[in-house]
Amino acid sequence: MTANDNNTLEMNTASSAQRSPASEERSATASAPVLPDQGIKNESDETPKKRWYQNTILRKIGYALIALIIAVTVWGYVLMSENPVRTKRIESVRLSVDGGSEAGLRSRNLIITDDLTSLLPTVTVNVQTRLDQLPRFDSAIGEVVTATINLNDIRSPGEYVRQITATSTIGTPVSIEPSTVTITVENYVTRDIPITYSFENSMPDGYWHGEPEFRGDDTITLAGAESKISRIVKANCVINLSGLTNSINESFEPVLLDDEHNELDRLGIVGVVPSVIVSMKVLPYEDISVEDFINYAGEINENYEITSVSISPKILTVAAPHETLDVISDTIYIDPINVSNLYPGTHQQRISFAGITSDMKLLSDNSFIVTITVADKEVQRSINIPIEDTVIVGEDRELFNYQYGTRSFSVQFVGPARIVNALNQGDISLYLDVSGLLRGTHEVTPSISVEGEPSWLYDGSVAITVQHSFCTVTTATP
Repeated sequence: MTANDNNTLEMNTASSAQRSPASEERSATASAPVLPDQGIKNESDETPKKRWYQNTILRKIGYALIALIIAVTVWGYVLMSENPVRTKRIESVRLSVDGGSEAGLRSRNLIITDDLTSLLPTVTVNVQTRLDQLPRFDSAIGEVVTATINLNDIRSPGEYVRQITATSTIGTPVSIEPSTVTITVENYVTRDIPITYSFENSMPDGYWHGEPEFRGDDTITLAGAESKISRIVKANCVINLSGLTNSINESFEPVLLDDEHNELDRLGIVGVVPSVIVSMKVLPYEDISVEDFINYAGEINENYEITSVSISPKILTVAAPHETLDVISDTIYIDPINVSNLYPGTHQQRISFAGITSDMKLLSDNSFIVTITVADKEVQRSINIPIEDTVIVGEDRELFNYQYGTRSFSVQFVGPARIVNALNQGDISLYLDVSGLLRGTHEVTPSISVEGEPSWLYDGSVAITVQHSFCTVTTATP
């Protein structure tokens, strides 16, 4: 309902209010005759229902919505027809090096010290564009905004502040945050780094590993910033021995170490660190007792005996495949030791195992010292010397008669067999001295001498016991 409609309604209402009561009564009577039996109804008994536009609150809300729609439509029309300039803020734009300038830096034997990926930050670029271009930022494929630095004017090592420039396929960049970045440039060097190895953890019991071997060269070539490359002393391959029971031929990524064995990062190194192929033999092993393989040739002299045998070292350690170790006792051997020419004393002989096959790896020295101690056999022997062969001195036959209680003397020798067994009865002489014996019975023991007076007779190497006898002295019969 418009304002004119409201004015008309109010005028009609006022006009009606000015009518006389008589006129109203006549009009009401003429227009509404009274029917028989029908009473006059009160106006409050029936109230007509209002339409929505007759409700003041709803009517105001409706007017407001209509006004809003009209305003938005007009504003949109103005924007589309004018197409004003707007600024789009693009965050986290990746900063890179201007194409070709990094290669040019390298051609001058220069390089940025740190890795560019970690060195160059992301930036925020404010791009100015028309309103109708804004949706393109969300729908565009690839990078719309790029930010770069240029290195073409750098000719020597040092620290440089580089201006950041930005480009956009939509609109025009108007500002960059931050606008500069600081970089450090060094000499670009190339160096051969020696490859080493180290172990961690331990081999399983009963297994052995050989020395690792590197396929190809024993160095790797690294290039990059001089301050980084100069710190690298070696490229170390760490081999884990835990649970290792088979030979390996694997690729290892070496760890870069300085002179104090500290691990270095790889920032400032151009390209990747080459991997290293490491080969290492792994075999089970067995300890073999050398004593079990000792045997002798010839017969030792019957007068001698071996009193002790010692071996140093006592163990031979062999690594080999399982199938070889299973029959190794039937494969390897030691040549017999000849003892026929051994005499009393200490004798040493170097021996070694024979029968070592190509698939056996000796983990100990195949050289052993056998020390053999030979001694005389100790024997006991008795020799009887008749009394007739005994030289008796000191008898005084003019005064006394002598009667001896035995017809022979037994001489017992205990000592080395080579001495005792070599004695003959003819080599032994007994002397019985009865000088000064008076009447009565006396115990007498002969003294002994041996042909040639051998040294053992005095040094006690042979124990000699001569049987004693009784000598009865009586007065001689005139």
